[in-house]
Amino acid sequence: MGGTRGETPGEPTGETTGESRPRSALIALSQSRALRYLAEHSALGGRIARRFVAGTTLAELLAAAEAMNRLGVRVTVDYLGENVTNPGEALRSEDRYHQLLDEIARRKLDANVSLKLTHLGLDVNQALAHKTVEELLQHAIAIKNFIRVDMEGSAYAGGPLARVRMLYATGHAQTRELVGMTLKKLDLPVQALYSTLGRTAARTLETKVIADAMQGWYDELIANITAGDVKTSNETKWDPSAWPDAAKGAGFTEAPRGALAHWVVIKDGKIDNYQAVVPSTWNAGPRDAAGQEGPYEAGLKGHQLYDPMQPIEILRTIHSFDPCIACAVHVTDPDGEELIKVKVR
Repeated sequence: MGGTRGETPGEPTGETTGESRPRSALIALSQSRALRYLAEHSALGGRIARRFVAGTTLAELLAAAEAMNRLGVRVTVDYLGENVTNPGEALRSEDRYHQLLDEIARRKLDANVSLKLTHLGLDVNQALAHKTVEELLQHAIAIKNFIRVDMEGSAYAGGPLARVRMLYATGHAQTRELVGMTLKKLDLPVQALYSTLGRTAARTLETKVIADAMQGWYDELIANITAGDVKTSNETKWDPSAWPDAAKGAGFTEAPRGALAHWVVIKDGKIDNYQAVVPSTWNAGPRDAAGQEGPYEAGLKGHQLYDPMQPIEILRTIHSFDPCIACAVHVTDPDGEELIKVKVR
């Protein structure tokens, strides 16, 4: 059914190095019906899975969450699985998450839900994924809760192209017009967006959408200021003298390159630990636990180099992700011998 993860507020959840391989195996289990059946119905499989999976029924999952709450631990609950292949599976996954949210509210649990976009139809239809996640988000808001989006085990690029694709798929009029004009001018199909050209074009088209919206945002800002709304922060939380001995916080936003998250732990008025997951960390990531290629590798796959000694094609493609890293390109022959090394500063 699903799992629970204990956490302290304001800190990212995770696992120790010793658990990474078994946990990766469990992700694979969730994707294989045969292996999943073995894990859920055999004694040995059940003993192995129980360390990581709270139960195979909603009742078992909720009982585990209640037990964690009694120990003073907040929990995140999820339903194992991802990469559904048809709308029916996506809608069934959504129904299960609605049930989880209802039970969390009814039992007054200190808990939230974590979901995967591919579990809710991202690989089937982007508009379907947008609809299912939006409905779950509105449900969570209605019960004064929230949802986490967990992309574990999936290799998907963030940034302008991802946002333009979502706007296009959900019918955003200006985005569809701009994309249509661009593709018509270049005499290309919509599939051409999945390319170096598409990522570069998406950044330009998104800039146009944002620029056109800025006057409206400015007018709203001036209207708020005129009405006396001039606060930019919760001032009662800003003064360090008002902080407890230990404080934790987290911030999430959509930066130009993609999703950005920061976590901070403060003790005695000083930063004790700080962690950030930045867009380039995600986009430049290696293959995941299921062997899926990271965005950079997938973007370079199948490239033909006009001159291997001057691999400008590689440079163009990596630059289309707008990487915030210091990097170098190593070009090797089929035997693995290095032909040239190009440093990018």
